[in-house]
Amino acid sequence: TGGAATYGETTGERQQSLSEAEFTAYVQERRASLYATAYHLTGDRFEAEDLLQSALFSTYRAWDRISDKAAVGGYLRRTMTNLHISAWRRRKLNEYPTEELPETAYDTDAMRGTELRAVLWQALARLPELQRTMLVLR
Repeated sequence: TGGAATYGETTGERQQSLSEAEFTAYVQERRASLYATAYHLTGDRFEAEDLLQSALFSTYRAWDRISDKAAVGGYLRRTMTNLHISAWRRRKLNEYPTEELPETAYDTDAMRGTELRAVLWQALARLPELQRTMLVLR
């Protein structure tokens, strides 16, 4: 107890730092496959990162209670699945079916059409008269 007590380290703190090291090593070893699982669940890079972070936080809190460390992969996948399902259920429905279609917003710029028309007339003006007549008639 002399050396450890001198520096304020208790048995619980030593155990906690061992658990943290174990958890960190596990995450570093498996991070690519864990991210791939999260991405397959969400289909979006940023949502996958958020989901994985939430699942890792939950797993970290339960790390000392997990007796079979070989089953951590399954525990994490189940946690990600449950978290994703919960988020999916909480998501609000943003689209409502209606009989009438809403007005569509026009993204075209009125000036862009004018510019295009001016460029087209300039190009037509450079053509010989017969070719210009043929194009205009077409």
